[in-house]
Amino acid sequence: SLDFADRKVSPSFTARLDPIDLTLTGLSTLPGRKGEYRFDTRSVSGTRLNGQGKLQLQPLAVNGAFALDGFQLAHLAPYLAGHLKIAPPEGRLGLDGNYRVALSEPRLSLGLEGLGLRLDGLKLRGATDKEPSLAVDRLRLEGGRFDLEGRSLAFAALTLQGGGVDLARD
Repeated sequence: SLDFADRKVSPSFTARLDPIDLTLTGLSTLPGRKGEYRFDTRSVSGTRLNGQGKLQLQPLAVNGAFALDGFQLAHLAPYLAGHLKIAPPEGRLGLDGNYRVALSEPRLSLGLEGLGLRLDGLKLRGATDKEPSLAVDRLRLEGGRFDLEGRSLAFAALTLQGGGVDLARD
């Protein structure tokens, strides 16, 4: 298991991953040799993270596919509290795609391809509001690409289903 705590935010953010299943095969410290890995874990709140791919230690390079499912948006509340006067957000997030990471001193290269993002049951409300100001039953972003070096993020498609907006200005 893995316990994580971020006490820089208030209230502090904590998470526990348990169990963690990790399999490494063919891993070598010899330059240019690649091994394979597979991982699967779950948080106590029901978020699931899994992936598989190839790992090279000399020089460090990792590529593969990942999937995150069932992340509860309410867990973001400590990070939003200092910036927005809203109640903890409602809904669940999913994210999947392919990634590549390489470290060639002194540069880090990170790229994501085939990104898919899913939001289900999103509700945002003011800190004292009873009804949401923004509700989205289902949001999908598909065909995403991210390039750290190029500082770019793009998605090929956006789909929104259901929901509404209720804004008032005082």
